[in-house]
Amino acid sequence: EKAGLLKEAVLFYKRNRAVCWVGMVVVVLTLLFIAELQRRVVETRNARDLAEAHRREAEAATTLYRDELTRNMHFLESMSVDLEAESYLLSRRLIYSDPVPALELAIQRSKFLLENEAEGNAASAIQYCYFIKQDFAQVIELYESQGRGNRDLYELSREYVDKKDGELLPLDQLSDLLTRLGGGAYNRRQLLEKMLAFDYAVRKEKTGYEKPVRAVLAGWNRRWTHGRFEYDPQQSSLLLRGDQLKEFAVFSENTSGESPLRFMSIKIIDAQGTGLNDLGQINTLHVQELDIRRTKVTDLSPVQRFPALKKLIVSRGRFLPEQLGRVPERVQVLER
Repeated sequence: EKAGLLKEAVLFYKRNRAVCWVGMVVVVLTLLFIAELQRRVVETRNARDLAEAHRREAEAATTLYRDELTRNMHFLESMSVDLEAESYLLSRRLIYSDPVPALELAIQRSKFLLENEAEGNAASAIQYCYFIKQDFAQVIELYESQGRGNRDLYELSREYVDKKDGELLPLDQLSDLLTRLGGGAYNRRQLLEKMLAFDYAVRKEKTGYEKPVRAVLAGWNRRWTHGRFEYDPQQSSLLLRGDQLKEFAVFSENTSGESPLRFMSIKIIDAQGTGLNDLGQINTLHVQELDIRRTKVTDLSPVQRFPALKKLIVSRGRFLPEQLGRVPERVQVLER
């Protein structure tokens, strides 16, 4: 029976050979057409995706250009504006966002005033900027040529001018300078953060940066003389002690309103027994664990603004259940 079926199939093929070939050709051509169609669909999709990617890149570039233009327009607006006020704004406020260009533009503005209007405050403003840049030779030259300016910055510059040109102070010397600025006869508390912001932006090797950070905190908390500041770079942990450590940030028109601790890599802060009373002073830090036992903190609402916080340790019974209940679920609260 099978042999009969095979024989009939062979006979059918011989009688309809042309039809079979045509059918096979049609099938092959159909498959090729489908493959080509699929290839074109893929190419069209890829081209569409590439065009969309280019569009997003163009939008990003346009946004970046507009932002840069806006910033430059703010910095480089008409010389008919109050240059003294603008120089003050650059060196006192905008330095925290773009330290290097802010100082350079502030110096340009003040030099224009000094050369064209003999503005009495221009020399002091230029000295101030050069001191932040640790360009002590320029501070000395300007003070001696003008016969006026910041006497205290001039005196300090004479002590630190021996460093090599174009280099920053070693961290130990920078810490010493910041310590002197923050206390004693100088009391330049608001200058400390500006110097730290510029130095951090320029310095390449930041190992040991906890030293100048501690000096700034000590300058802001002059009674904090017997406290502890112990940093473990391996664990990225910081232990703080001392109830006179109260100001973790300074809020004024001349400061950033952020803590200098932002210039360190910190995942864990143990602030037990310090004078910390407002978590808002450190809420921009990317800490994962925070211990605030025996502090003066009474409001936990700033915890919502800690971007990376996972664990919060508080004193047992310090906060009401409803206060603890408002802490984000991502944060584990431990009462000890």
